[in-house]
Amino acid sequence: MPEAINTRVTFDSNVFISAIKENEEFSKDCRELLNRVGTSFILYQPTLCITELYNAIGKTKGEPAAKKALKDFYKMAYHLEDYGSRTQCERVGKTALKYRVYSADAFYLQTSLDFKTNLISLDEKDFIDRIRTKNGNYNVYHAKDALSEILK
Repeated sequence: MPEAINTRVTFDSNVFISAIKENEEFSKDCRELLNRVGTSFILYQPTLCITELYNAIGKTKGEPAAKKALKDFYKMAYHLEDYGSRTQCERVGKTALKYRVYSADAFYLQTSLDFKTNLISLDEKDFIDRIRTKNGNYNVYHAKDALSEILK
């Protein structure tokens, strides 16, 4: 399989969380994706991912594991986009409404739209499928398919 170099990606926080938990159905796929960051992939993330990652890992594996996860995350992220202003949050809200996705998911989608990244998630029904319904040509993938689709 030819190697794609410097492909821009945005990972839904569930990709990081599954990789770190190591015991979920797609944990191995998610770890493989994370292992490609810095070689095949350039990572663009919304700052919301910091909160989601810290909370999810802290609740399941404890605060020391959450701190380590963030330290590793910061090393991987090429760009962190902060949508904290009122104007930016309204824009993300409009994206959520347009694509009919959950508010938190809209931050990942907005980052992907703004920086023209491939978007990768584990949430097929409520996120990936809704994006594809609105825009069938959008580069959004389930983690189990992402490597074979992006690096083909």
